[in-house]
Amino acid sequence: MKLSQKEKKRQYRMIYEFLFYDARTSITDISKKIGIARKTASKRLKDAFDCGYISLPQIRKRSYANFKQYMFFVDCKDPFESFLQYIEDQNV
Repeated sequence: MKLSQKEKKRQYRMIYEFLFYDARTSITDISKKIGIARKTASKRLKDAFDCGYISLPQIRKRSYANFKQYMFFVDCKDPFESFLQYIEDQNV
């Protein structure tokens, strides 16, 4: 049975939501919750990754063109002691 693009997108969304709440959800659990065969669920998951609906976890630095970065130089007698004081202070 050929599914419409709308139905496929609905299944992609359901898979996304299952993985959002529990990233360790198995293909078998996904297939049972959606009501499709395990092989079909596996194919839908692969398609969702290929289409970019679902992606792997990523760590990114937020960078903007107008994002300013400041650097401060401190002149002190014992830099290590100052460092230890500043590292404990949550307001710095």
